[in-house]
Amino acid sequence: MRALQNHGTYVADVVADLVDILVHDPSADVRHKTVAVLARFADRDERVIEAIARAAEDDADPAIRHVARHVAQSGQLHVRGRKAALRAARRELARRGVKRLRPL
Repeated sequence: MRALQNHGTYVADVVADLVDILVHDPSADVRHKTVAVLARFADRDERVIEAIARAAEDDADPAIRHVARHVAQSGQLHVRGRKAALRAARRELARRGVKRLRPL
């Protein structure tokens, strides 16, 4: 029983650390992978969807904004790999008439 009571504490600690990485890590690759891991905790901690929604709007990397937007809107746990996300972000920008993929 004690292990079950502590389980929520562990999830909260892990989510807090992952949100911090998503917001502050300078590596776009690390932030991309963090979105994938955070998505798995979406049903256990309300901060997850909030953090992913913020990344969908504010992250400097267009591929991360793309995958974060997809997770936030669909609730799917699967996150595309970085190369696929970059291609999808480029296609999305091309549809809107933006010539070049660049950070905010």
